[in-house]
Amino acid sequence: MKRFAIITGIFSGLLFGVATPFSKLLLDGLNSFQLAGLLYLGAALAMFPYIFRKDSNIKLLFQSGNRAKTLGIIFFGGFFAPLLLLAGLKSANAASVSIWLNMELVATAILGILIFKDTIDRYTWIGVFLTILAGVITSLGDGLSGITSALLITAACICWAVDNHLTALTDGASPQTVTFVKGLVAGSVNLFIGSLIASKPMISGNIVLAIVVGIFSYGFSIVLYVT
Repeated sequence: MKRFAIITGIFSGLLFGVATPFSKLLLDGLNSFQLAGLLYLGAALAMFPYIFRKDSNIKLLFQSGNRAKTLGIIFFGGFFAPLLLLAGLKSANAASVSIWLNMELVATAILGILIFKDTIDRYTWIGVFLTILAGVITSLGDGLSGITSALLITAACICWAVDNHLTALTDGASPQTVTFVKGLVAGSVNLFIGSLIASKPMISGNIVLAIVVGIFSYGFSIVLYVT
């Protein structure tokens, strides 16, 4: 079971990491709200077949015990986090952003200890320290823009860390269902806002590529991580 968890975590990270260089390219033709919206709508599209299964339990996400958690997942993980990430990506190169995105595991570990009463061993602490060190080194290479980017991406990682813990505490619904609801609601809101403030129409090629990246990097990746 532990080996399976490690393998799924590695594949989740690989799929999520692919999104960074593609997102950097897509920001030339899409604003942050549009891209964030399309990425998460792609995630929802990937999970659409799962919601018809008997074990999807989509109604459980909106019952009294889970409603606040579901709203937190949507706002922190689906709305704020991708916007902060894309804002940071604009002012830094994709390679340094990819390294700094590992701060999500740091934020998840620290929040787990402070709020959710988790415990971690000394090897995890070593990993946390080395992750922070790697992020600091790469951000220094970009000067002031690297520091600004690092702060924005750290904020995004904290939002995703909150999302991770709330998702783990959500009772009854499958990972695919959580991803579908988060992607559909947050993606629609972000895309609507992005369309309102856009200075030019979206190009169909950018729309298709963003959705495809969303399917793999924010859809299947999230499910693997939660699993």
